Amino acid sequence: MELSAPSFAGIQEARVAFTAYEHLDQKGVKAENDILLKAIKMCGSVVSPQKLSMYMRQKQPSFVEHGRVQLYEFLDLLATCEPLKKFSILDKRVASTEKTRRGLYQMDDMRSFMMTPDEKLARHLNWRFQHEDSWLLPQETMATSQPLSSRKSPQSENLNGIRPQPLQSRTEFSEKEETDESWTIVTPVPQLRCHCYTPRREKPILTKQDVQKTSNNIEEIMYEMETLGERSRWDLNWKLDYYLPGYRERAVTRRIPVDPQPSTPIKKKSSKDDVFKRLSAPRKRIPSPCHATACDAFKMGIADKFQRERVKHATIHGSRKSQMAISLSTTAPTKM
Repeated sequence: MELSAPSFAGIQEARVAFTAYEHLDQKGVKAENDILLKAIKMCGSVVSPQKLSMYMRQKQPSFVEHGRVQLYEFLDLLATCEPLKKFSILDKRVASTEKTRRGLYQMDDMRSFMMTPDEKLARHLNWRFQHEDSWLLPQETMATSQPLSSRKSPQSENLNGIRPQPLQSRTEFSEKEETDESWTIVTPVPQLRCHCYTPRREKPILTKQDVQKTSNNIEEIMYEMETLGERSRWDLNWKLDYYLPGYRERAVTRRIPVDPQPSTPIKKKSSKDDVFKRLSAPRKRIPSPCHATACDAFKMGIADKFQRERVKHATIHGSRKSQMAISLSTTAPTKM
């Protein structure tokens, strides 16, 4: 790696990010651009998505686990990234009076306002990779991709006014004659890995001391939960003895046992036949006085009828009394 060696803090951050995005089977991080970009961003770095895709295509045949990235491979990937704080994407605004060469007013590109900061940064990195970084190939790539170069001669220009002749391809015979130019072919040798290769055992995140401390805290909480009632009762008795001495003894002597009273049986009323008869054939009721005072029909019709009957009854009763008085008056002297 041509870049400087990472610091211990950077390695620790890379390990935390790798653990956060590692698959549940703990065979490494999935070799997917979205997951790797998130893990790289968690380390405070950034890389072009197109550059990452090209890098993964080149390194994928040498992966220990197919489709997975191990920790040391993730560290190699971070060496090709750049720090995130180095970039600051600003929206380009057009001046209100700025015009084109044809005299037309320019307008702001509203598409940039509909993009997230990550999308803007990815677009900028892809543009820079296409126009700048793709031309800065590493030395190994230059050595392997460089063809058999031929000596190039500049265009010959005649000072007498003749047009310059274009470059012409050299023949195979002329290329063989040129032996003064030295070039070499570099063949990359892949690293040999046996099938019994096992990745390094990582240091566990939780140590035995942390596990023991957590278990002690759990036991302490369980003990407090089980003894909560007893401790509360003891605290209450202590406060009563301190603030009200002798109160508990007096409260015990005041308690008088109360005999439980027997429950009285509920007597059921016997149903009589006359009740059903009375309810089935109710008697004729006389209208109430309140209804008589409020009802005009009762005053005009029914009241007169009852009044005539009462008068008739009173006259008959009076006549009987008078007859009895007369009979008594006639029979009294005869007895004497």
